[in-house]
Amino acid sequence: MWRNFQALLKLGIALPLGMYLIFPRFFQKPMGYPTKISLGFPPSLQTGAWRVETIDTNGGSSLSFALDSSSQPHITYLRDNASGGLSTDLRIIYFTGTKWQSRLIEELAPSHVSTSLRLNKQDLPSVAYFRYWQRDLGYAYFDGTKWIKEIVDTEGNVGMSSSLRLDTKDLPRIAYWDDTNERLKYARFNGSDWVIGTVFDMTCSIAPPRVSLALDSRNRPHISFNDCGERKL
Repeated sequence: MWRNFQALLKLGIALPLGMYLIFPRFFQKPMGYPTKISLGFPPSLQTGAWRVETIDTNGGSSLSFALDSSSQPHITYLRDNASGGLSTDLRIIYFTGTKWQSRLIEELAPSHVSTSLRLNKQDLPSVAYFRYWQRDLGYAYFDGTKWIKEIVDTEGNVGMSSSLRLDTKDLPRIAYWDDTNERLKYARFNGSDWVIGTVFDMTCSIAPPRVSLALDSRNRPHISFNDCGERKL
């Protein structure tokens, strides 16, 4: 895997300018957590080489990445809790233009499940994530002063795989996996309540399917996913 990544770095000049790569760096660590989180900056016009920078040395898994309107990177991820023990921090780290800033969103149980980050029209972040202890789908957004946290779905073991998008009114929509009932679900916030529906039922005997959501210009949802029982896309 990492050999392929090194090859990708060498091919950086052939990749579109403005592209970033974000990746965990694995070394020896309990529970298999990566020990560093790194960011590959776009290829240089002069050298064609990627500049790789380590931005957190305390671990980094379940990465999600977004660029703001000034093309500055924002990343949500899970990292080891500073106090130790059986807990993990859901954090966001972002570049101000001069330095990296890291903020705690919520303390969670150790897990490798997904986070999904989006920025609204004011560049304020929101994230969908799995609350491992409660087995719930969580959603959090920054209002400019503080993080507001909500529970989207509590019916079973829900949210291990999720994909967040914001519609044209900056209202959140999330596609996610319900492991208890073995179904792909879709939730949208209408301004006052979460409206939840089933997209597809399927048997999944292996790892939860990967889910990816997109909205078209009319805010209609389009979802891609792998049928893990049949090993199909």
